[in-house]
Amino acid sequence: MVKNLMNFFSLINAAIQRQQVEVSVKLCSQTLLILVYLRNHNYINGFIRHKNGRDCTVLLNYIEGRPVLKQIIPVSTPGRRVFCSMFSLKLFLSRNAKKGPVNHSPYNMPLIFAKGRLYSAVECLRQWHGGEVLCTIAS
Repeated sequence: MVKNLMNFFSLINAAIQRQQVEVSVKLCSQTLLILVYLRNHNYINGFIRHKNGRDCTVLLNYIEGRPVLKQIIPVSTPGRRVFCSMFSLKLFLSRNAKKGPVNHSPYNMPLIFAKGRLYSAVECLRQWHGGEVLCTIAS
C-alpha cells in the first residue's frame, strides 16, 4: 500500500511538471483519502473512479495557466515512517506563525494519517492527537 502511495505522489508531481490536465493513478485507501482532501480544499478539480474500482483519473486544477497544486512532497517513505506528537505539532505551528500568516507560506500544513483518517496539523491539534506524517503540499 505504501508503494502505491509513493507511486501516486510521483505520478501527480510528474503531471504537474508537464502541465497535464488529467492523470491516471491506482487507488488504495490512503490515496483515496488524499484525493478527497485535495478536492475539498480545491487543489484538484476532482477525480473519476473507473469501473474496476482500482484506478481513477485525477483532474488537476489550473488558474490562469498555473497549477494550484505545485508539488506533493512525501515525508514518510516505505523504509522510514515519520510520526509526530502533539508537542512537535505545536512547535511546527508556532514556528510558522512567527514567519507570518499560515495562508501565505509556500508550503501548507503536512497531512497526517491517524485513526484511519487524514488530518491537517490544525485539525490534529483541535482533536488532540498525533499521527503519521504522509506528505506536505506545496501550493
